[in-house]
Amino acid sequence: MLGTLLVAASQNYNLLQSIGFGFGSGVGYLVAVLVVDEAAAGCAAKISHIYSAACPVC
Repeated sequence: MLGTLLVAASQNYNLLQSIGFGFGSGVGYLVAVLVVDEAAAGCAAKISHIYSAACPVC
């Protein structure tokens, strides 16, 4: 968040440009978090599947 503010200030964006840059940065951050979350969920599912298949008691 601070990085977005510093970039907007250093580039001398006007109000409309700052709002657009902030919105775009927020959307980009949200997409990155969702991608990482899905990758972590996929890895967790694979790991649990491997362990449950190897354990005859489970």
